[in-house]
Amino acid sequence: LAGLAVGYWDDIEEIRKLWKVDKQFDQEMEPAKVKELTKGWQRAVNAAITWADDR
Repeated sequence: LAGLAVGYWDDIEEIRKLWKVDKQFDQEMEPAKVKELTKGWQRAVNAAITWADDR
């Protein structure tokens, strides 16, 4: 969007016309593994929040 601000593109429609999918990534991880990792990530986020609140 910075290109719009400096006049590189005229409008959003010009960007839409130029955009194309280069790569597509599909989920291959088992749902149970996703759930496990997400739970661990959430624990880490909560720990960081708690740590920040204690400072």
